[in-house]
Amino acid sequence: NTLFREREPKARENTHHQMSLQSHPTNKELLRRFYTPAHVLEEAYTGGQLAVSTDGRHIYCPCGDHVTKLAVEDGAVVGKYLTGGMQVSAVALSPDDGFLVVSSQSRTIKIFDVDREGEGNSNEHADPIREAPSHDPPPAALLFDPTGDLLVGGCRDGQVLVWSNSGLAYQFRVAGPVISLAFHPSLPVVAVATQMGQVHVHDLRLRREVQVLRDHRSWCTGMAFLSAGRSFATCSKDKSVILYRCELIHPTDTDTDVSGMQARAATPKPPPSTVTVTVQLYRATTITIPEDLTGLAPVGRFGVALCGSKGVPSLLRLPHLSGNDEDAEEDDEEEGKEEGTQPRYAEGKPVGATSPLVGCYACGGDTLVVTAENAEIHFFQLASPAAAAAAPSLHQSRPTIILRYQRTVTGTHGAIVDGKWLDGEAGRLALCGDGNEVQVYASGSAFCTKLAGHADVVTCLALTKDYEFLASGGKDMACRLWRRRGGTAGDYVCVGLMVAHAAAITAVGLYRHPAAATQTQPPATTTLQCFTADRDSFLRVWDCSPATAAAATTTADAQTMTMTIPPATVTRADTTSTQCLDVAPNGKLIATAGRARVIRLWKVKKNGLQKHLVLEGHKRGVTTVRFSPTDRVLASGSQDATIRLWSVEDGSCLKRLQGHEGAVLNIAFLSKGTQLISSEGQGLVKLWVAKTGECVGTLAHHTVGEEDAVGQPVWALDVALDGERVLSGGMDSRVFLLRDCSQEQDQARLEQRQQQASDTQELRNLLREGQYQAAVTRAIRLGHKHHLRLALEHMPAQLGHPSAVAQLIPILQSLDEEDLAKVLQCLRDWNVNSRTCGAAQFCLAALVRGFPPSLLAADRTVQKILEPLIAYGQRHHLRARGLLQRSYIFDHAIHRLKPFFPPPPPLHKDDDGDDAATAAAAGGGGEAKKAQKGQKEEEEVATPATAVQASDDVDRAEPPKKKARKQSSGSAKEEGRQKRKKEEKKGGAGPDQDHQAAPQAAAAEAAHQARKGAAHPTTDEVMKMRKKKPKCSNKQQQQH
Repeated sequence: NTLFREREPKARENTHHQMSLQSHPTNKELLRRFYTPAHVLEEAYTGGQLAVSTDGRHIYCPCGDHVTKLAVEDGAVVGKYLTGGMQVSAVALSPDDGFLVVSSQSRTIKIFDVDREGEGNSNEHADPIREAPSHDPPPAALLFDPTGDLLVGGCRDGQVLVWSNSGLAYQFRVAGPVISLAFHPSLPVVAVATQMGQVHVHDLRLRREVQVLRDHRSWCTGMAFLSAGRSFATCSKDKSVILYRCELIHPTDTDTDVSGMQARAATPKPPPSTVTVTVQLYRATTITIPEDLTGLAPVGRFGVALCGSKGVPSLLRLPHLSGNDEDAEEDDEEEGKEEGTQPRYAEGKPVGATSPLVGCYACGGDTLVVTAENAEIHFFQLASPAAAAAAPSLHQSRPTIILRYQRTVTGTHGAIVDGKWLDGEAGRLALCGDGNEVQVYASGSAFCTKLAGHADVVTCLALTKDYEFLASGGKDMACRLWRRRGGTAGDYVCVGLMVAHAAAITAVGLYRHPAAATQTQPPATTTLQCFTADRDSFLRVWDCSPATAAAATTTADAQTMTMTIPPATVTRADTTSTQCLDVAPNGKLIATAGRARVIRLWKVKKNGLQKHLVLEGHKRGVTTVRFSPTDRVLASGSQDATIRLWSVEDGSCLKRLQGHEGAVLNIAFLSKGTQLISSEGQGLVKLWVAKTGECVGTLAHHTVGEEDAVGQPVWALDVALDGERVLSGGMDSRVFLLRDCSQEQDQARLEQRQQQASDTQELRNLLREGQYQAAVTRAIRLGHKHHLRLALEHMPAQLGHPSAVAQLIPILQSLDEEDLAKVLQCLRDWNVNSRTCGAAQFCLAALVRGFPPSLLAADRTVQKILEPLIAYGQRHHLRARGLLQRSYIFDHAIHRLKPFFPPPPPLHKDDDGDDAATAAAAGGGGEAKKAQKGQKEEEEVATPATAVQASDDVDRAEPPKKKARKQSSGSAKEEGRQKRKKEEKKGGAGPDQDHQAAPQAAAAEAAHQARKGAAHPTTDEVMKMRKKKPKCSNKQQQQH
């Protein structure tokens, strides 16, 4: 039953003193080792101009150095468009939703093909298809004309650029920084609004300014052409909306300055073939709005949506302007007083939304998208007041429209500090980070609701086991208690406020008595307790039973009142800051830790907290503590990159888990306490087995996308009740909702191994049968580098180099670019090692013979791979040349060292017992005999008995093959000597000079043959012979 002790202790009577965990099978098949991201919450919008598709399905948002593609249906990021690391300043979408134009600080505009990847593709990390030069500073506003042929960009220095399909076509300057742009729906006329409050009307066909509107006294923040171009509306920060009547005129007419300035002279009349029309704007009415306006968007035929400093959008009905006075009077009578000039604000607003709005955009036919200063995107629905199932169309002549708040997408989450699942099925989650609110998300959606109430950043969260109560603590030194109402999917409302701390709250814990959930009457005892710790290391225990009882008696529809809860007890935990706190599942113990490197266990009593144990062992500050579901084990993580498992009975350290490279920031138990999951400061999440301390999995999803492959700290970590879902979030502003895929991964690996074994056997069969061409093709297709190298090494050896190259060339020519790049990468890897460079050089020879140099030089991938191939090829050739030169030197040194080696053993004897030298000098007279006798004496001195014995030992110790070769060579030499002996005997004695020279030649030949047939001893044998060298006389030493 014990998981942490190697040997099971003997049975004892007091078994409650033993450290044990709930026993579960820990086979590798049952362990959770792999989690895959099922959904990701990440930054989607950081501020600036949006681009909305015409069908209202997607929104393109600037987000730092890239543009995100946001799905309106669920708010998820479905695509990213990169700009090369430069800050995005403006975006624009073509009228057919085919091309996206992005302006950034790189002084260029980048064009992306939105439809390249096709429908349903995430288009992740798309690259631009074209770039065009821009301006410095970059455009702050971009807009396509209705035809999509022209693109206009306005800059902060007043420069306006006009691009066509061929590039920059035209540019002009206006007075003041450009804020917004508007195109006439049927004419190439653009209106440019500036911070000076002016609106410049420019005709792009005539390439001249036709009118300047100077009616606003402050920034002109929004404008739009209405009623098919028959009217024009502008809004400003001077709290006014001005409506203009738009008339078509010929450019030869006098252009009147509608602001009251003097008239300008008309331009000369153009030829009849070039006669065109332009627009002239006449001021009709001015409407005052009680807020600073920052955006305007057309809604329907006769209305506009406004946004401003109040933080809530509004709808404004505008009078219908017609060229016929009778129609105008009829329109005014139909409008009536109800359709006056006062805006109608939206019904409902985002919780806690106090940030001013900065822009509004019509999305489709029934949605209004509004952006705020805090990088939030709000969605409002356009509907009728009765909210009937069949709402009147917005394109009717006189619809009555209202705005109703729907949902919000948080553009930037900031650093995620803590996160919790809000139900057992992992349907919702709560996050806290850099904001003052608790963000609540539905799993699989990016839309969030906020729990507002804190005055400063929320730092920690805690939940009860039944997920009904939620506690949040923050830097405002207050802790709030939230209760869920309306079932499992209901919203949380604040029912309790706990204010007594004098420092920021760093940790919070909740415990609810199991019987309290079934009680219908107000309990007589404590049913809900809250534990809080602050930076001053003070622990406070709060009795939340009164707030629980008050919330239980309040209906869901009634207004819930927040009750102030006084602290029950106060305890000083340590002299340093307390950073983490956890409550045991039975509510009898709590654990606290901090910078003091120790963990303190407290018993929960009615009159306060009582000290229980102090756990010491960590070398640096403790960052997290967590009780296991069995109540008997406590896990702690520290800045020393270790995890320790402790016994809560005696305080002993049971296991020390090592493997993290950074500080351990959070820990959670899963699989009923048999496994742990931990997060660290470098973006890694690890899975452990509690019994063995083995790390069975590492999740690196937070490091994906980082330039240096080192992630940001992961602070938030929580596991669902069934262990199937895990959430993790950190400083990178990303929250990953992970799904367990251990069984799927195991099955996939098994199938992969089986397929790999089958492919390997097939390749081996091809190599064994000599089908090298098929083997090379098969290995390239399957990506088997080892078998490809074997085939390339066997081809030259079996077929010859020219024939093998000829067969390899058509194989390489039949490959596509991807497979050819794989082969080149293999060559680069093989060419580095001298053992495998032969296959690389052989394949490279076929490559340069089968492909023209111009084709290889044109490919960038080939160029990158050829550079190291050339460098290492030269290195191998230099090494081979040096080796050849050193071999010559070695042979020369061996030849010069031959006189210093010991003499060879005596020659082999013939059948008669005489050696070859004696037989050769048989007819040589006395001189030959003397020479033969002197030679024998030298051999006796130079070859003592010990050397002969050592040589015989070496011969006996040699391998059989080498010994057989020596015997065969000795027999051949012996046959040669016998043949020469017979020839000399047959020839007889010659003249006197021959008799004198014959013994000397025979003796020299015999000595040469003896030295040639003798085997050279090794160094160990030479040293051995020197040590065993017998003593000899002075005469023998001189002869030596």
